[in-house]
Amino acid sequence: MGLFKSLLIEMGRVWVDTLTDPAFLFIYLLLIGLVTSQYRRLQNLSEPLLLGRRNMFLGSALFSTVLGILGGLVGSLLLVVLGVDLAGIAVKELWIVAILLMLLKPRFLCFSYAAGAISLSHLVFGYPQVNVPQLIGLVAILHLVETMLIWANGAFQPYPVYVETEGQLRGGFNLQLLWPIPLISLVSVSMGDPAGGINMPSWWPILQNYAPAASDQNYALIPVLAMLGYGNIATTHTPGQAARRSAGQLLMFSLALLTLAILASHYSPFMFLAALFSPLGHELVIWMGMRSETQAPIYVPPEEGVMVLDVLPKSPAGRNGIKPRDIILSVNTQEVHNYHMLRNMLNRSKSALVLQLKREQELLTVPMAVIPNEDLGIIPVPEPGARGYLKLEEDNVITALIRWWQNRRTSRNLPPQA
Repeated sequence: MGLFKSLLIEMGRVWVDTLTDPAFLFIYLLLIGLVTSQYRRLQNLSEPLLLGRRNMFLGSALFSTVLGILGGLVGSLLLVVLGVDLAGIAVKELWIVAILLMLLKPRFLCFSYAAGAISLSHLVFGYPQVNVPQLIGLVAILHLVETMLIWANGAFQPYPVYVETEGQLRGGFNLQLLWPIPLISLVSVSMGDPAGGINMPSWWPILQNYAPAASDQNYALIPVLAMLGYGNIATTHTPGQAARRSAGQLLMFSLALLTLAILASHYSPFMFLAALFSPLGHELVIWMGMRSETQAPIYVPPEEGVMVLDVLPKSPAGRNGIKPRDIILSVNTQEVHNYHMLRNMLNRSKSALVLQLKREQELLTVPMAVIPNEDLGIIPVPEPGARGYLKLEEDNVITALIRWWQNRRTSRNLPPQA
């Protein structure tokens, strides 16, 4: 515990010094502004369903910023304990390749792909000069932090959407999250005996170099800003289930990648495996997420009544405990068959309503007081003819490879043409 206490104190000192730097604060505030604008864009996509509710994005941006600070603390400790040295990671090349890959396909703006490409280029062509285990270790730690953030933040205030997939219209939730991450990391600075500092234990660093490190190698702690993101569309699971599922899959990928990075730092044959697994393992995680959306959707019109996709905050429905996936069967004993009929009933109602709901297998009676013509505050699942939906298509290397293999097998089995 003494080591961690000393590291936290030293990190705190670095942050105090950093927070007095106007340039660093300016960049950090720019990242927070980018996060806020992204949440505003997501709200705009769902605006037709939100019925004029505004400024919901501000709460999402604030929550993500606070969690990003906590994630940065965890990530900083992991970076230092493993001994990730930014001096050997080719940070400039990493960003350049990431941006080029983003221009090819936006979802490739992820260090998993850029780090894999740079590592393979180094191993095959000798350029750029990079410490492959440390670069892959950095990517693994960032994804471990992302796992934690998805688990904590993945289902917070999701935005309802209508989605078309495989020719079927269904309801769902857009889980698009961004976190500005302030990190403290190591960088090797000089040789010699510094005054003060922290004496690290003999097992450190975990990510070893092949050449014996000089015993008097010195490192400095420097602040670094990063941005982590998560995207998913949940139509076959609730937002909470989808987030936990994604976090579990990403955790397995992160731990496997970190294990390969540590092995590669001790045994050079593992470097090729780590470099390949970085992009391909990430594609596998995306593919597993896409495959989950091929299951039966849960936000579709029921045989009777109107299913609730989402409930708007501070609305009569929200105040009276109506929840997503509740099915409204009747209003004031009159049966409801579609959302248009429900709206007409609400418009004709006076000051009191009695709703009969079906929640899973339970029938509930919910009395509520409303203002005449007041919106109930529910968003229904899409019914036939609904507009303003997203089109969901599979876009993944694993899917492309499976289709190529299936087409190849089919062509082999076709009889020869005369």
